[in-house]
Amino acid sequence: MSVRRRPDRRSPRGEANLEGKVELDAPIQRYLPGVVAGNGYDGTKISVRQILQHTSGISDKAGNPRANPDGTHSLREAVRAGLTNPPLFAPGTSWKYSNTNFLVAGMLIEQITGTPAGDAITARIIKPLGLTRTSYPRGGDRKLEAPYLPGYIGGRVGPFFLWTNATTAVELTAFATAGAMASTEQDMVTFDQAWPTASSCHRRCWPRCARQCPCSGFPPSCTTASG
Repeated sequence: MSVRRRPDRRSPRGEANLEGKVELDAPIQRYLPGVVAGNGYDGTKISVRQILQHTSGISDKAGNPRANPDGTHSLREAVRAGLTNPPLFAPGTSWKYSNTNFLVAGMLIEQITGTPAGDAITARIIKPLGLTRTSYPRGGDRKLEAPYLPGYIGGRVGPFFLWTNATTAVELTAFATAGAMASTEQDMVTFDQAWPTASSCHRRCWPRCARQCPCSGFPPSCTTASG
């Protein structure tokens, strides 16, 4: 069964840190100058770690990214649209999940590796772990490998309520590194079991990669990894 899954925050970010290319507590402005700026945002005061922990204060509302002529969306445009919504709180003062955080992280991947985020994720995570039924689709590619669970949207027309198959209705580049991947339950289990000991994250990095922070609004036992 194929399912859409959000890219895991622990994937290529840990690798880049291991290679000495990213300092988690450095401001995102150092790596993405001028990207997280304006509308109340200051990239000099938001760290990479806060982006990965969802403690950056960046809003989760996706905005309305402008499409390219072919209907796809650039990662930079998706980030721009997300940042049109004002901050939810000052960096480091609370927790709130945000797709835009993952989009910014995707731009960071591209900046550090010099390759599209999907290619980096494929080369560094999907292929080495043998995740043969996991993919990061290219722009315009909406197909899913069978079997999969279809998704529907519905609406009322007069006395009738009609359902329409919308499994492939969404252009996935609008979500990019915040949710464009497709995978299976078995591949997700393989990834979760392999992660702590995988070569993509050296053992000495694991304590930092697995550092937890509390999730505001959830029970104390609910935490999130720092990336």
